[in-house]
Amino acid sequence: MVLCAICKDQKDRIMYSLFEKLIKPFEEISYISQSKVFDFLLYQSGGIKKYIFFIALFSTIAAATEVYIFQFLGDIVDSLKDTTSSEFFDENFNDLLVMTLILLVILPGAVVLRTLLEYQALEINYPLRVLFNLHGFLIKQKVSFFQQEPSGKIANTLNQMAFSTSLILVKLVNTFTFLIVFFISMGVLLTTIDSLLLVPVVIWVLGYIFIVFYFFPKVKIYLEKQAGAMSEMIGKLADTYNNIVTVKIFSSYKSELHYGSTHMGKYMTAAYQHMRIATSVQIVMWTINVLLIFGTFALSIYLWSKGEISVGAIAAAVAVSFRLYTMSHWIMWELLDVSRNIGVVQNGIKFIQASQAALVEGT
Repeated sequence: MVLCAICKDQKDRIMYSLFEKLIKPFEEISYISQSKVFDFLLYQSGGIKKYIFFIALFSTIAAATEVYIFQFLGDIVDSLKDTTSSEFFDENFNDLLVMTLILLVILPGAVVLRTLLEYQALEINYPLRVLFNLHGFLIKQKVSFFQQEPSGKIANTLNQMAFSTSLILVKLVNTFTFLIVFFISMGVLLTTIDSLLLVPVVIWVLGYIFIVFYFFPKVKIYLEKQAGAMSEMIGKLADTYNNIVTVKIFSSYKSELHYGSTHMGKYMTAAYQHMRIATSVQIVMWTINVLLIFGTFALSIYLWSKGEISVGAIAAAVAVSFRLYTMSHWIMWELLDVSRNIGVVQNGIKFIQASQAALVEGT
């Protein structure tokens, strides 16, 4: 048993290592300044676009397969309703075999390959590739540049820029490819059942667009204010502890409590503002989710009562609406995360452009 476990572990290491070696993180490429985030992403992705394509392809397979499973569920419900067990297997054997192949081979295979490419090939190698090239660019600067800018700021800016670039790329290629294909497949499924079932989805999408364009800018502003207030609060408390001897001699207990509570109060005010927006987002999100499920269910029952759709179609439509409901909060945080990291990369690009005047030819 121990020998089998060791052999399995070695095979796993070989498999992981195979994907980890697909991208060379320390391969020097000439840096060309980019003023836009997506131009920067495209330039830094040179030579690895085929792996990005395959991640997108496997995400497409996973999303389309999910929706097909809902359609199959509806067809199975209709078949079960009007047949005996022996007739059911005779009539649906081929369909069951295809679904077995999809569930046990195609879907797991697509997810495994996508995950290996994302986590083994891209997750570490890509940000290190970006960081390595930015590092190579900056060490060509004049000494005066490093005297003007704090070294901690330079290192932190490059590090955040590199890993934010990776996060944006992975989410655009993986997450948003999945979402786009899922929405298209869902639209095709509901249209096939009855185009009237698209009405709750359209209302949900409009509500979601409202959340994104009305609340997201405010969330971003208040997040920045809260982060700034927290940094200030921690900084003031740290100053007190660092200068505790001076505080003990020249200050008093009550004045220091007042000093600390003042900065804690600033953080509390900023945090309350952020939480109010977050609560509003949750309320609106739950409202459109409930409307989606209720609308889909009510319309399905109405169409069934008119004899226009089957019981299986109701099962498929309601199931796919529940899936969209469960994805809604995940989509929101993915959008927020991408928005925040785009800002980080934009700040990094500005920093690089500001330093470019100091570039020295050669090493």
